[in-house]
Amino acid sequence: MATHAAVAPITPLSDPIFSIPPGSYPFTNYDLNVTILNPNPAGSSDIYYRIGFGSWQRYTGSTILTQPGTNIQAQAISNDSKAFENRSVNRGTYEASPILLRAPLITPDNPEFALFGDVDIQVSISDDNLPGSAIVEFRVGGSPWMEYKAPFPLPAANFPGGAEIEARAVSAGSPYYLTSLTTLEFILIEGVNLSGNTVGEFSNAQRPTGMVTNLKHGKPSSYFE
Repeated sequence: MATHAAVAPITPLSDPIFSIPPGSYPFTNYDLNVTILNPNPAGSSDIYYRIGFGSWQRYTGSTILTQPGTNIQAQAISNDSKAFENRSVNRGTYEASPILLRAPLITPDNPEFALFGDVDIQVSISDDNLPGSAIVEFRVGGSPWMEYKAPFPLPAANFPGGAEIEARAVSAGSPYYLTSLTTLEFILIEGVNLSGNTVGEFSNAQRPTGMVTNLKHGKPSSYFE
């Protein structure tokens, strides 16, 4: 009677592992440095990968610079088909979640217009966002939005009731930056601050009889009630 040697089972290979899992990350985290790890026994397999619909290539351990929208596909390919079985492709896409731009800061060189409207105010607007990511816009008193490029004057004579200034940061072109909240600054008119003494003189006061006074014949009076 013939005997047959036992056939060793074929072990399925494990999927490659991305050092940074595919998913959505804040836009400011990019570019991501992704590597591919082979969890299988040493020498059992090689990792092959491709970016998007590009050509497949053997992975040698180099870093893959990953930008928003990058799709990476990776597969473990057996080096011994009798012992290890190829697995399906592991794939994933790296997305970027938009971020809200920081609101600008409005800085007038004087917090109030002079009471008599003889001093103009210079206004500066600062942008705290990453260079090149935003355009700062402003408007005064509900006028159309304008791009801010340099400090600008507010002539006192043009704003007898004060001035309302708004500023915002809008994306310079990237879809991953969202328009900031609007900053509001109101420049008031200088308040009136009067102090001193007053003196009143009365003559021929017309009031009902019986009012109280310190009036004496031929003498001045200091009050009437």
